[in-house]
Amino acid sequence: MVRLGEVMMILELHRQGVSVTAIARRTGRDPKTVRKYIERGIEAPVYGPRSSDGRASWLPISITCASVWRPFPTSVPRG
Repeated sequence: MVRLGEVMMILELHRQGVSVTAIARRTGRDPKTVRKYIERGIEAPVYGPRSSDGRASWLPISITCASVWRPFPTSVPRG
């Protein structure tokens, strides 16, 4: 993902008449990426609902395990 400062630099270089390939060389980005940000310009990010990709599926298990787990007592009577 390109940061806002980098997008601003891409747009400023484009405004100055620098070619897409020259901007790509300066920024280290692919020319298609540079072209995409020039076409988009500055726009507010649009956030949609999160997809269920399974990343949070471990959470209920870890909470269950953490609530059941008990550490061993520090002083064990020796007989």
